[in-house]
Amino acid sequence: GSWPGHRTIVARTTVPGPLAPGGSVAASSRCPARGTLLSGGVLAGQVDGKAPQQGLHLTGSYPGTRDPAEVASPSPGRVLPPAWTGRAEAGGQGSPPGTETTAFALCLTD
Repeated sequence: GSWPGHRTIVARTTVPGPLAPGGSVAASSRCPARGTLLSGGVLAGQVDGKAPQQGLHLTGSYPGTRDPAEVASPSPGRVLPPAWTGRAEAGGQGSPPGTETTAFALCLTD
């Protein structure tokens, strides 16, 4: 369907890593002000597009944020902040330089 006067956008946030053996990182991507979160996702791998290191795992992909202040006190009228968070973990071998984790948020804006 369509929503007159609205459009969809994809917001993304990329963080380096995880690199250390057993290490983990989380990335949260936010919709713009007054945006509504529709869905989201996460991708972890090499910057150059090569196959990720064996043992690199996605361990979380969920609506919301890990920011304790936003979780404790969301914006008025919102149950969750308009954000999507992804988490990745390196296996026992660790990951090579150039590994990154990206969270995507699909947002409805006006």
